[in-house]
Amino acid sequence: MARSSSSRTPLLAVLALAVGLAAAYLSDCTGLGLGSGAGADAPDSDAKAESKPEPTPPPEAPAKAAAAERVVVVEGAQCRVGDEPLGACDALCKTLVDAPGAVTLDGVAGSHQVVDTLRQCLEDGKIDVRMKGP
Repeated sequence: MARSSSSRTPLLAVLALAVGLAAAYLSDCTGLGLGSGAGADAPDSDAKAESKPEPTPPPEAPAKAAAAERVVVVEGAQCRVGDEPLGACDALCKTLVDAPGAVTLDGVAGSHQVVDTLRQCLEDGKIDVRMKGP
């Protein structure tokens, strides 16, 4: 029982359609410019003329930011800034929220709950908190 060529025609049509759809979908990758994303990387001349370069911060800005950043160390259930003596973390949080600048939180030697509570307190006070890794 040999198949006739007419029974293969629908199969070949479906296969050709699938290949055509795959080629159209992948045409963005081939660089032929036939796909929907063709020319998307090229800047629009109007947008290029309207865009203004972002101003660069003055050279002293990073130095001021670094000076304003404070390192808070949590040891057990107590906290300190830099080399200051250990004290209550909630009082320290109130002090830090009143002064501008980012805070690096070193909680490696601290209780997880204390570190998390201090971090949340600082973030609630709109302080940029960075966690120091081990």
